[in-house]
This record gives sequence, structure tokens and C-alpha cells, in this order.
Amino acid sequence: MIYLEDFLEHYVEKIGVSDNNRQILMSINKQCKKGTALTDRQYALVKKCLSEVDGLEFTGLEPTRQPLREIDRSKYIKIVATEDVYGQDTVYESYKSDWKWIKVRFPFAKKTIMDLESVASKCNKFYFHKKGSHEHFFKLNEKTISLLLDVFKDKEFEIDLKLLEYYNQIEDIKQNPINYVPGFWFNDLTNLDDNAVQYIKNQVPDLDPIKLYDKRNQLGLSYITCDVPSGVVGKIITRQQSLINIDPKEYSLDKIIEGLYKLERLPVLVLVDADNELDQMTKVFNAFKHTVSNFEQVALFRVDNNNEEYNVNNFIADKVLNNWLDENTKIVYIKKDKLPKLLLKTNWKPQSVLELTGIREHMNVSKYVQDICDLIVCHDNQGSYFKRINFADL
Repeated sequence: MIYLEDFLEHYVEKIGVSDNNRQILMSINKQCKKGTALTDRQYALVKKCLSEVDGLEFTGLEPTRQPLREIDRSKYIKIVATEDVYGQDTVYESYKSDWKWIKVRFPFAKKTIMDLESVASKCNKFYFHKKGSHEHFFKLNEKTISLLLDVFKDKEFEIDLKLLEYYNQIEDIKQNPINYVPGFWFNDLTNLDDNAVQYIKNQVPDLDPIKLYDKRNQLGLSYITCDVPSGVVGKIITRQQSLINIDPKEYSLDKIIEGLYKLERLPVLVLVDADNELDQMTKVFNAFKHTVSNFEQVALFRVDNNNEEYNVNNFIADKVLNNWLDENTKIVYIKKDKLPKLLLKTNWKPQSVLELTGIREHMNVSKYVQDICDLIVCHDNQGSYFKRINFADL
């Protein structure tokens, strides 16, 4: 045996390794037999282990079959441009050309890989990595800065000073949100410019914290100090997304409408199911009849006439619901299977949407509702599974 690799192979395959170094020495031996040179750290480890083997005529002066491999052990996190991520010869979407990225570079280490993967799993499309590379890229934004530096700031990485500055600013905002976050802090609109304050006061003149909390998404308020009331109002304002399903066994239609009034959520767009228009319109009309006049309601659909029986067309005529749609309109009825063009041509906008079943509406109606309103109430004993998925990111 001439080379250190020969002694390693003999030790691993003939004598047999019985201590804690067995797995790593077997791995290094396999690597050497494939023709891959040792690194300086692998060489030092193998030399130490072989020197401790009784009966092995190993002096420690044996040469290696190949020169030692040089390993770039640099560990850094810095800001780079998009062309540094994909390379100058790679085609990528033009809108990414102005993006800034965070480059994370380190030599292979299983624990570090696991830490990085825990961050990457939370960043989805904002993470890029070429297989086999030691370089990982995250789009530069508050989320990725916070996630990465939370994990790596104390792990001996060389970190761009600008990133550290951003991170410290983010942490300061997290620790002292009252100094930064737009909201209604202790009965005062805070961290908002004059135009935003005026807009909010126009929408909620009395600055009632319950109403502000209910409309926080459309008003751009991230924090509101308020006590959540019980009952249907509390259920509505604590919804996690625009769509909320309310079981009729829990709250009646009258209670829901009472809640909409308390939250000043009129005008209302009512979605009725095809083939059940008359029954649903009758229920909603009767629930509102003591508070909204017939002339403040509009039905923007009709059904095929059947002269032999009373239908929704007769109901619309009898209740005088064929009015003009204008700023005085409080309730608009449409069918779920068709979006009236008039809704797109006027300035009338609903403050809430009401439907009596979780039956799925036409795509155009769904898109209009999602884009125009942040409160959609479904009064059904079991909400639509499709809608729960469809509205999940609102």
C-alpha cells in the first residue's frame, strides 16, 4: 500500500471500522474509489483515524493519490440583482429584471440545509436554487429578510450591512407597532396621512371602533383597539376572510339584517339561486320590508314567463321592484347565474353581499363579488366547500 487512500480502503473493507467514525469513513472511501480527491478536512480526519488503528503499518507520511481538493467555505448573505440569480444567458420574465434578491451561500452542511429549507418552504415562488449549487436566492422583501435573519444571523455568516439595517427596522416595527402600524390605537387614528384620515372619517363618521374593525381591510387599518361584541355582530366582524357562513340554526335572517344595520353595511347585493328565485326574494324582501321601502329596491333579472302560475316576475311587479338603480338604492337582487351589465356601468357599489345558500355562482358573478366587497354573508346550514377554497386568500 502506497497511498493514504489504499490504507483507508484496507481499513474500511478488510479490517472493518467499529467505532463512531464508521459511517463517515465508509462514505469517504466510496468517494475516493470514484476518483474524487480528498478535501483538507477529510484528509486530516482520515489521517487521524488511521494513526489510531492497532497493527496498521501507517506512518502518516503517505502521499495522497490526487492533490487535495480546495473547498470554498465562504458563508455569506448579501443583496444581488436578478441577473446574478439566473445568469446573463438565461431568459426570465421581464418584470423580474428590477427585482432585488438575497443570496445565501454556504458549503454543504446538513444542518444548514435543513435550516434553509425551513425558510424556503415559507417563501414559495420567491425562492430559487440551481440543483448542485451552494447558492440559494430569495426575493428581497420584508418577509424573506425576517425569516432568513431570524435563522442565520447568529450562525457565523457574513451578512450584508444593508440587510442587517433592514432587519433591525423590521424588528423595531414588530416590537413597537404603535409607532408604525396604521390603525385606531386607543381611540385615535394613528400613522396615517391626512387624506387617509379624511377618507376613513367619510366612511365611518362616528369612528365607532366596531365599525372600523369590521371595515378594517377596506380602510387599510392593521390594528384597532376594540372589545368584540357578542352575537351576530361579533361573528361578522371577526371573520377571517370576506366570505362568512352563518347557520340559520344559530342566527335568523332577521338577526343578520339587524347586524348589517348596526355595522352600516347597506346597500346590499342579494344573490338568488336559479329555480328558487321567488322563495328567496320573498324571504329577503319580508326581512327588510319594515326598514327599506320598495322604491329603494331593484331586481335586475327576470325569468321566462309561465302564465299558469305566479312567479318571480309577478312578485317584482307587485312589489314595484322594477326601479332605477341609483345612489338611493339600498337593495339589489340578481341571479347567481348572470352578472347584469348595469352593475358594471353604474357607480352603485354594495357594502355587503347576502345569499341564502352556498350554491356556487357563475364565475363572472363570483369575480365581481370578490373584487367589489369585503363582506359576503352566506345564510346556510352548510357553506359551500368550493367557496371556502375560492375565497381562502381574500
